[in-house]
Amino acid sequence: MNDQQFEYLVQELSSARRFTEATAETLRQHFDESTGTLRSELRQHVDESGALLRRELRLHLDESGVLLRRELRQHVDESAGMLRDELRRHFDVVAEDLRSDLRLVAEGVAMVDAKTERQIEALRLDMISQSAETRAMLKLSYVDLERRLSTLEARP
Repeated sequence: MNDQQFEYLVQELSSARRFTEATAETLRQHFDESTGTLRSELRQHVDESGALLRRELRLHLDESGVLLRRELRQHVDESAGMLRDELRRHFDVVAEDLRSDLRLVAEGVAMVDAKTERQIEALRLDMISQSAETRAMLKLSYVDLERRLSTLEARP
């Protein structure tokens, strides 16, 4: 290889190096521009997707809240209805038990009343009997006193 060829190769190599550096610089600039554009597009896409996700999430939460409130209201209404029915049955049982107790008390009062009436009648009959006996004894006593008084008056 001679000097001319060597010199030619050095120039070609130098030219290739400059071309490579220029191409690398162009690629760097293009890469930087593309990266900036991609970042901007990505950021915009992420922002749009985030906003869309927030709207969808808000809508889903609102729908879920409405559904949960409806289910809770239905459950509370059903529970209140069951509790009302259970309380009504309980009070009906208590009322029937009270009626039964009142019947027993009324029967007891009627029995005491009948017993008291019988005792009053027995006492009345006893008083009538004793009163008659007392009158009879007083009559006898007056007859006896009358006889004695007559005897005393007849004596001189």
